[in-house]
Amino acid sequence: MNRSGAVAFVLVSLMAIIVATTAQQGMAQFTGSVTIKANGTIDPVDAPIERVGDSYTLTGDVGGISVQRSNIILDGNGHTLPGIVTSIDSLGNNVTAKNAGGVYLKNVENVIVKKLTIKDCQIGIYLEQCSNITVSGNTITGTYVPVPGMQSTAGIFVWGGGAHIISGNHIAENMGGIYLGYNAEHNVIVGNNITGNTLGGMNIWESSNNTIYRNRFINNTIQVRDFAINSSYWKITSHNMWDNGVVGNFWSDYNSTDANNDGVGDIPYLIDENNQDNYPLMEPYTEPEPTPAPQEPEPFPITLAAVTTGTVAAIAVSAGLIVYFKKHRRQTTPHT
Repeated sequence: MNRSGAVAFVLVSLMAIIVATTAQQGMAQFTGSVTIKANGTIDPVDAPIERVGDSYTLTGDVGGISVQRSNIILDGNGHTLPGIVTSIDSLGNNVTAKNAGGVYLKNVENVIVKKLTIKDCQIGIYLEQCSNITVSGNTITGTYVPVPGMQSTAGIFVWGGGAHIISGNHIAENMGGIYLGYNAEHNVIVGNNITGNTLGGMNIWESSNNTIYRNRFINNTIQVRDFAINSSYWKITSHNMWDNGVVGNFWSDYNSTDANNDGVGDIPYLIDENNQDNYPLMEPYTEPEPTPAPQEPEPFPITLAAVTTGTVAAIAVSAGLIVYFKKHRRQTTPHT
């Protein structure tokens, strides 16, 4: 390739990078709902979810996800399910709409739901008649109900079924934190941050034999509410284990002492006449920091500013190459 061809190749390559980057920045955000069907296919096919075997990983934000397939992993990969979606109409006006959003699972088993950010939905993660579901490492905020007086809302809503593990989630500033209803049993709820929820940190209706420990119940309007207590509608009181026999939960309204300084309160935390935490923690429980694994360097984040800077740099480099090759050509051309 001669020098002129080399200069042209460099210029074309740089411009291709700039155009591709700018196009990527201008891509519209996907705001629709997605279904992972029982046969494993994704609907719609252009949804930002990458499937590798039985693992489904979000590559962008979506409006909501329905899971109809068992034995899979749903990895949010840090992406968001926004219940409030802002779009631009045909006249160029900003339009804000609310939807139910969240993640909905029904009659499935052995599913892992992790690393999602869910906000402003009616229900964050809904498990209906499922078994062996792991809900871990999610952030759920701002769940609500559009009809005043309705209480069928929660960051994590479990309706029947059971044997789930709900761990390491941040469930804050919702109408309800975690809801267990209709004989949801044998669930382990551990290591969650349940903070500032207005209809109860946990709401329980006729659901017993669940183990709840090492959670942080902080400044919820009602820390735990059993619907059967003082109710003329439901008479079946739930009986659950609020510790694992060694440690219980942290309660921001617990005001007893710790005489032997073992980190556990001297008297149980009374929830109601049938439920108590025998080993309430004096300080919020925190997991030991794991040794960080080696990580591949993350790609350089491309922003509009970076594109602009890159464009200027590309032009400067291209101009410099042209000057260099012209000067070099003059120097090497034989004189006649």
